[in-house]
Amino acid sequence: MTPHSYVLLTTILLLFPLGYLFLACPAFLLVRLSIPKVSVLLRAMFRGYFWMLLIVSPLAMLAYAVAGKLGPAFGMGVLTTAAFFAHRWFLRNFDIALQARDSGDAGAVRKLRRLHVSAMLVNSVVLAGVILGIPYII
Repeated sequence: MTPHSYVLLTTILLLFPLGYLFLACPAFLLVRLSIPKVSVLLRAMFRGYFWMLLIVSPLAMLAYAVAGKLGPAFGMGVLTTAAFFAHRWFLRNFDIALQARDSGDAGAVRKLRRLHVSAMLVNSVVLAGVILGIPYII
């Protein structure tokens, strides 16, 4: 395989978690996050999403660098760094809100919803950036 084949492969692999979250997350807008099983499922979905980003984006960065596409490689490095710090921050705040909800705090469900919607918006921006960058990558 050529370096450009790896660029294409990693770009496609990167689109899977981004596209999955983009399509699956709106369904959680229709259910109450006060239901424990729903919120645990949502947390597990975000955890898997972040882990996929943390695995695929460094591989994409390496593939872009080997192919000589230093701009996209830098972008993947930024995405990797952002996913690393967002993963910790998001899941920690989600767990804090879950514990607050379980202890009876009525505002915790709103905080869970805000985290959910903000993660959806950030994912949409990243997905749009990757899709709009495909012509420049390939």
